[in-house]
Amino acid sequence: AAEQAKTETDPSGGGFMGENEALRIAEEHRQVLDLAEQMGFPRNDYTRKALIDLYSQYPLAWLLEAMEKAAAADASNLRYLRGILASYQRQGGPDETRDTDAS
Repeated sequence: AAEQAKTETDPSGGGFMGENEALRIAEEHRQVLDLAEQMGFPRNDYTRKALIDLYSQYPLAWLLEAMEKAAAADASNLRYLRGILASYQRQGGPDETRDTDAS
């Protein structure tokens, strides 16, 4: 299931990826890591590897939005980010109309 979203977009149905797919993934990795740096996430190998792992588990848009949400809460750390993403997973995605603070 972790790779489901990524393999569904692969027109070859899996197996070896083409050059364009590899370039797209590399660009998306760069996008995630650049945003992480801008949002104040720790700059170390553990965080970089964890972010790439999260990229493989969740849609790119969810990950980027969750990183911005974590930074806005002054909580640019993996634990908080994973919590946001788990919440998105339970909800079926980010829901901008829902006020998560009003429980």
